[in-house]
Amino acid sequence: MSTVLIESHMEITAVQNGFVRDVNDSNIQSIMMNTGAKIIFPDLSVSNIQQMKSSRVQITGELNSVYLARQQLVVSHHINRNRLKPLM
Repeated sequence: MSTVLIESHMEITAVQNGFVRDVNDSNIQSIMMNTGAKIIFPDLSVSNIQQMKSSRVQITGELNSVYLARQQLVVSHHINRNRLKPLM
């Protein structure tokens, strides 16, 4: 039985990028290890990257792995966002 690899993209804002990636990309590393998918974020430090592409995350792997990775990326954003405490 051969494995079919797929590629998927999802849009993510610069704010979400910081939440999802977390410190030293620990969230991303964990999601990739748990799902088997490969997640690639654009390099936001490159100034000539198009605005639309700067928010596009690429996810590759087997269909089920990509689906699970997408779900975990969305969930990790919501979990990390809720960890923030107001300054006042």
